[in-house]
Amino acid sequence: MQAHPTGAAGDAVASGHFFTSSGVKVTSPAPGNPAGSVPLSTQELRLAAVLTGGVSLAVWMGGVARELNLLVQASDRRLAGPDQDPLRERYRQLLACVDVAVSVDVLSGTSAGGINAALLGMVNATGQELSPLRDIWLQAGAFDKLLRDPGEPDPPSLLKGDGQLLAALRTGIGQLRQTPVSGVPSRTDVFITTTLLSPEVSRFTDDFGTVVTDADHHGLFHFNESDLRGDAILGPLALAARSSASFPAAFEPAYLAYNESPDPTHPDMADYANTSRAHWAADGGLLANRPIGPLLQTVFDRPASREVRRALLYIVPSSSPEPAGPAEQLSAPLG
Repeated sequence: MQAHPTGAAGDAVASGHFFTSSGVKVTSPAPGNPAGSVPLSTQELRLAAVLTGGVSLAVWMGGVARELNLLVQASDRRLAGPDQDPLRERYRQLLACVDVAVSVDVLSGTSAGGINAALLGMVNATGQELSPLRDIWLQAGAFDKLLRDPGEPDPPSLLKGDGQLLAALRTGIGQLRQTPVSGVPSRTDVFITTTLLSPEVSRFTDDFGTVVTDADHHGLFHFNESDLRGDAILGPLALAARSSASFPAAFEPAYLAYNESPDPTHPDMADYANTSRAHWAADGGLLANRPIGPLLQTVFDRPASREVRRALLYIVPSSSPEPAGPAEQLSAPLG
């Protein structure tokens, strides 16, 4: 799938402009082409990534997110000479060999994948490092910290959603915001799914004048690069990731405030969620474990000032495909 140029490539060359791997137009530099500039002879590859739910394999998906972070950083530096980071240097050599510039501009995720998509999206938008991600998962997913006290009266869940997961995500996002800028800030859209326990209700009138009511439990958060670079993003991004990973019984539902902020850990989500009122929300994978739809729409709507190659990464944390079961029998409806 290719995105065709919105303008003539010849105009871009004649005016002496180049494009960063994040799609930003910059003035042609002096001879030597410093890191970040992409001549029109170089193929531009734009990646869109979908990260599904994964439970215990969330850390594995975190490794994939980190590799994508290194790949984009290597693309931004590919003409700058050897890199001190050995992994990034391998990617830099590969990209220089095939003459390709890579960017990740659209991400979507659900459940554990929503957490990884949120963190990768933020550092992608700011050009920062994702290297602390492993430690963030070790802290956020530490079972001894997640597990509630067995003596707690009337516990709302087995594990601590707000008390541990949300708190660890807020701390981790704060740590990521302190990492050095190692790449070029990129245009980025991040979509994170959740499940609304009470539906959003809409009404419309059909051609016969009948009022039809529709109830929708699909919740969706959207963050663009301006949101992800803002100083106020810590709370909303952490809460969106936490609500997407609120597996029923394991974690209590997450509260999504609307036009209010009852406490510092529950900021106003009106600007980021497809809701019209406050909601309690659960794991996004209950209704949309493969959040490809909003990602594809953004890809189709994304303009390009040159011909680019577009690829969709569908990241599924599975060690091997499940074998097909035997044919079901009429005499045994429940197997």
